[in-house]
Amino acid sequence: MVFSKKKGILQNLTRQSKRAAPPFLGVFSSKIFNWLVFAGLVLAVSLILSFRIGFLPPHIKVGLVAPKDIKSDRNYEIVDEKTTAANRQEGAKSIPSVFDFEESAQQEIDQKIHETFEKGRGLVAKKGTEAEIQSLLSETWGLQQTTEEIHPFLNDGFSLDNEFFLRNLMREVMAQFIVSSQSALENVGSVGITVRYIQKNQAEDETALQDLSLIKPLSEIQNNFLNRAKQVIKEKSPSVPQGTLLQLASRLVRPNLTYNSFETELRRARAMGNVRNVIIKVQAGEAIIRGGDRYEPHHLVILEGIRKQKSESSFLIKFIGTNLFVSILLLITYFFSKKFIRKFKPTHQDLYFLGVVLILLLLTVRLAAALSSGVQDLFPFDVPIQALYYAIPVAAGAMLTRYILNSEIALVFAIVASALTGMFLEGDLDLSTYFLISSIAAAASMARVERRSAILKAGLAVGGVNALVVLAIKLITYISVTDVFNLPQILINMAMAFSGGIFASIFVLVLAPIAEHAFDYVTDIKLLELGNLNHPLLKEMIVKAPGTYHHSQLVAVLAEAAAAEIGANPLLARVGSYFHDIGKMRKPSYFVENQQGGENRHDKLSPSMSALIIA
Repeated sequence: MVFSKKKGILQNLTRQSKRAAPPFLGVFSSKIFNWLVFAGLVLAVSLILSFRIGFLPPHIKVGLVAPKDIKSDRNYEIVDEKTTAANRQEGAKSIPSVFDFEESAQQEIDQKIHETFEKGRGLVAKKGTEAEIQSLLSETWGLQQTTEEIHPFLNDGFSLDNEFFLRNLMREVMAQFIVSSQSALENVGSVGITVRYIQKNQAEDETALQDLSLIKPLSEIQNNFLNRAKQVIKEKSPSVPQGTLLQLASRLVRPNLTYNSFETELRRARAMGNVRNVIIKVQAGEAIIRGGDRYEPHHLVILEGIRKQKSESSFLIKFIGTNLFVSILLLITYFFSKKFIRKFKPTHQDLYFLGVVLILLLLTVRLAAALSSGVQDLFPFDVPIQALYYAIPVAAGAMLTRYILNSEIALVFAIVASALTGMFLEGDLDLSTYFLISSIAAAASMARVERRSAILKAGLAVGGVNALVVLAIKLITYISVTDVFNLPQILINMAMAFSGGIFASIFVLVLAPIAEHAFDYVTDIKLLELGNLNHPLLKEMIVKAPGTYHHSQLVAVLAEAAAAEIGANPLLARVGSYFHDIGKMRKPSYFVENQQGGENRHDKLSPSMSALIIA
């Protein structure tokens, strides 16, 4: 009766164990829940990468005292607009005004004189009237004349001597640079002018003219025309009539040099466009002004430039872009790895673990970047801000992943972490490359960790790799960019990189036990603790089941050797062998090897009951 009652209780427990879990617990294993967790991860990572805290004082003026140190929160390239505008004005002033010299003007006047005299001789031969001659002059010269002004033409009958005299004199006069008035040269600076020689409305050639005294206004040329004509008449042609004929001919002189405003402004606009912006580069962590110093104009230029860039860059747009980038990176990397990497088979628990590690790692990066400017001031010598970035233990993420899970998952994690870290640190490709190589080296160094000291040794190995990578990057930089080879600076960068490996190992030493406990992982170190022969359960087994104990020890030796041969985990095989028969201490008769050919108690039990007893 007692046995039947106990049997009923056991069957009731079995039925309860097989009873379905509460319906709401199924949500945690659904696809919707998994996508919600993924969205939460992307949101957390995007906030870490995007969120910025303002650091600029609200009101600044030249002469005021800065109440505290102001350092740049990231890299900036600020355009000095005032200096740039001044340089552009100087560039525009250096471009001389453009004037068009109409070479055809002299030819047109020469043609007019020849046509007038040739037709005039015909009218004189036909006994033409004064009105006809006046009409001829008006038509060909385009001038209005009085009767007195045409008398010289009638008196000498439009002689060839007068024609050749006027044509030669006009050629001499029109060979000069003639402008309409002196005011046309008012805006010409000390750089002179550019003279373009125009033929048939096309610029044939141009030359620079520095001596502006060679340019004459029209009124001066007309006065000089009369004086020059009188001088030539006196020296060579005393028979040529003077007076009204020369005065009328002087009116044919016209400007041949005109200001081309369109071409001038076009060239000056091009010159202003060719002037590059004056860029002030500010590195992340660089001190803009020290507390107690007075604001100078260049401080205001930098601070206002930073303020302007911050106001122009919308946080929402940046957050959306970051969110999209993180989503694509995680999804593409996950699905590619799951499909093409054979041993990449993380469970939901593993994915939660990786998400937590990624968030903690990015928070560490963010905190380190924020503190780097303050740490920089602690050194008695100059330490570049990028050198401090080399000391950030980004490799700890891949190191911890390899320690808890496997190398394939660690490699994928290294790619994601280095990409996100490089993007956060202003998209520095050198840093992304450095963190990727460092993370891969960290994962490789954690292949077999059977004691805590092995993690520190792995940190030393990672530090050595970090130092070599930084050396290679700096050598490439100095070769590709014209820069002075600075050995002390290289050594400082290498030292910071080496310390990054040490910090990574410390990071793992602190987080590994927490991860083991929080996510219920069994690592090699935990297996070593379980495999200690002084374990209470093993000590109990050697007393209660000594034969089973010695059998388990023998199986452990064989399993460990076999696992080593096939590339499995020998430690896991050995420790598992120690405990594989531990149930024989409580229910030895339910194991077939202990029944010695007698009754098998499982024959009268249901399979579920048998399983419950063995468990």
